[in-house]
Amino acid sequence: EPNGCLHTVQYFHEFKQMVNPAKDSKTAENISALHHAKQYPKQLHADGGKLFCTTCNVKLYHTRKFSINVHLNFDWHRHAKRKAETYLTSKAKRYTMS
Repeated sequence: EPNGCLHTVQYFHEFKQMVNPAKDSKTAENISALHHAKQYPKQLHADGGKLFCTTCNVKLYHTRKFSINVHLNFDWHRHAKRKAETYLTSKAKRYTMS
């Protein structure tokens, strides 16, 4: 439905403003992307000092743990995670049946 899609885009832009990585009292400049990747080893990875969601393949701001938690709880992340798990499960079944 077009309105739902527009609402999702608008919500995403509001989210980006909410987690703007501008330097303020809520940023942790001394915590590295690798540190967060180690906290969430199956969900995040670090590359070149940047933090990425492994499932969605998007860059996350590692200076704010809040933005990481918000991303991991978004519907599109959870949907992508379920889709990847379903794909891997079906691939494993096909391999064992052959």
